[in-house]
Amino acid sequence: MARRRGGLSRIGGASVIARNSAFFYKDKSVDVRQIGRELNVRYALEGSVQRSGSRFRVNIQLVDAETGNHLWAERFDKTVADLFDVQDEIVSRLANTLTSQLLEVEAQRAERAAPPDATDLYFQGWAFANKGITPEYMTKARSFFERALTLDPKNIEALVGMAGINLGMAANHLIDDGTTLLAVAETALIRALSLAPRHARAHMFTGAVRINTNRAALGIAECEQALFLDRNLASAHGFIGLGKVFLGRGEETEAHIQEAFRLSPRDTYAYWWMAFVANAKFQLTAYAEAVRLR
Repeated sequence: MARRRGGLSRIGGASVIARNSAFFYKDKSVDVRQIGRELNVRYALEGSVQRSGSRFRVNIQLVDAETGNHLWAERFDKTVADLFDVQDEIVSRLANTLTSQLLEVEAQRAERAAPPDATDLYFQGWAFANKGITPEYMTKARSFFERALTLDPKNIEALVGMAGINLGMAANHLIDDGTTLLAVAETALIRALSLAPRHARAHMFTGAVRINTNRAALGIAECEQALFLDRNLASAHGFIGLGKVFLGRGEETEAHIQEAFRLSPRDTYAYWWMAFVANAKFQLTAYAEAVRLR
């Protein structure tokens, strides 16, 4: 799977050790805590591959390199067809799952930090955001991002996180003046992109803001740019599906949502994607399907 290391290196806030360094430990019986110390890493991703005929199984586990504790495990059972396509799918799913897993673990670690720095606060913000789009969780998430930006006004991840929260609150009608909040989100994203023009999620959220402010074609283009920079961004496919509804092309939406689910089958925001399909079905007068999906 080394060919696809680039997919994992795009996990927000993560730095992935080069494969040559990691391969030094291949087939060696070394305690993961020793690896953590020698490579100066906080987590180790271990894996194995078993093949039987035309099928193979990939077992993956995430280990805390400081304590040796196992944090998460996953198994992939696949048919060998186009091996590179299968590798792409596995790495994309890993990147999406690991993002949420690492955010949760880092948020728990950040709770014990005294005093927390901007990065600690960023992790805690997304940990609350991933719990669900409710006024309580969104308000708590935004408070962490605000504190992070107070400590570091140029913290790009916090800027993008704040914009994502404002987008979510406006799009889900959690406040009365959603238009103003969307404008605030776009201003923050423009600033983030001025500091980091290749920030994939900043492009994705910019696209989502523009789709939700009747600039669907521009929004889709931003989401496509996000996918060019990081093909693992499942939500970018979801927002493109929504954009097609705004353009009156709801018949194209479901294919984009299927791609989002392929990349991240158990995504925290999957219910958004189903709502986008429901809106498309309503547009196509497939009312029974729309009601079932809602």
